[in-house]
Amino acid sequence: YTLTVNNNGSAAAEDVVVIDPVPPYTRFAAGSLTVAGSAKTDGAGDDEAEFNAVDNQAVYRLGILAAGASRTLTFQTILNETLPAGDDFARILDFGVMRAMPKTWRTAATVSRVLLLNSN
Repeated sequence: YTLTVNNNGSAAAEDVVVIDPVPPYTRFAAGSLTVAGSAKTDGAGDDEAEFNAVDNQAVYRLGILAAGASRTLTFQTILNETLPAGDDFARILDFGVMRAMPKTWRTAATVSRVLLLNSN
């Protein structure tokens, strides 16, 4: 998954946190978190990204996002081998509510999600 966070406002956004749940029927690929192309650890407190295994979600604590700035965040998942009857892959990809949740908003920010699929 590639997540792009944009600050379209005229002031910095403070305490920006992006949380993206791992979609159903997939599992998080350990060691796949990145921020702006830089690899991050999965553990809490090591850097600005972590995988929360309890809530099954990627968490990015970006801090301040300057006016006009953007940040690209990525993580990978592995599709489970078996899907329940009646479910299809397209519907599963539509799952996931990603939200930017700063403690203090000083400006408007937008978050978009782009899914990249690779077949092996």
